[in-house]
Amino acid sequence: MSEEVKNVHREPHPFVSTAHLGHFVGRTVAFVGKVGAVEDQLLHMKTNAGEDVKILRYKNEVGLCEGQTVEIRGIVNKDRTISYGECTPYDNEFDMQTYEHMLEYFHGMCKELSVK
Repeated sequence: MSEEVKNVHREPHPFVSTAHLGHFVGRTVAFVGKVGAVEDQLLHMKTNAGEDVKILRYKNEVGLCEGQTVEIRGIVNKDRTISYGECTPYDNEFDMQTYEHMLEYFHGMCKELSVK
C-alpha cells in the first residue's frame, strides 16, 4: 500500500456521495455507506439508494460485516472507485437517508465551504 493511502487521516477529506466522486479524483475523501459484500481485497459499499461503490485494497483487517454502516477514507480513482486508507464503523442508528440529503445541500448551496 502506498504511503499516500496510508496517511489519508492527515489530509482534509470532504464527505462525498457517488454523485461527487468524479470531482475528487486523486483526492482523499470520506465516503459513508453500508457494507454490501466483502471479497478478497475488495469491499462493496451501498448507498441509501442502492448504488454500489467499490473500495479497492481492503484486506478486512477491521472485520467489517455485511449491512454495517461505515465511513471509508481513501483516494478516489479515475474509475470512481476508492483506494482504501482507513475506516470508522458507525452505530446501527445512523440515518443514511438524512446524511445523503445533507450531502446534497452541502455540495450544492454550501459548495463554497467545501474543500477544493
